[in-house]
Amino acid sequence: MSVVYGLKTGKITIEYTESDISCPILWESHCHLQYEMIAVDKGDITVMLEGQNYRLKENQIIIVPPLLYHSVTANEKGSYRRITALFEADTIPKALQDSFLGEGKHTTVSRSQMEKIKSVCQKENEDYYAPLLHSLMIELFYDMLQPP
Repeated sequence: MSVVYGLKTGKITIEYTESDISCPILWESHCHLQYEMIAVDKGDITVMLEGQNYRLKENQIIIVPPLLYHSVTANEKGSYRRITALFEADTIPKALQDSFLGEGKHTTVSRSQMEKIKSVCQKENEDYYAPLLHSLMIELFYDMLQPP
């Protein structure tokens, strides 16, 4: 059983999902026309992106560029909470776009950042919360490019 909260703005479609995992294959190999963000709130997954594995645990995130094939598998059964978003390239500030081209970006983000994005996913007034979501995503992009 899954619980899904979502918010869709002009450039971002974002979902917060809570589910119980019994089968390791979450998503078979696929790609998108937009960028995809996969962030783990709870759980342990592996994202295979163009033949390279990225393991994501709590508070870890990956940005998958458009048209790159990727699949997602669970490394353990049990509770899994995630934030996924599809967004257009111009959501990323122009000064940062070159840094997000090519391979995926993988990093750990702060718990408070995850909580803010999760909170916005659970809102219902898309017009009201769209600017806040866009702002939080921009903050996330800048944080992802900081040295660990």
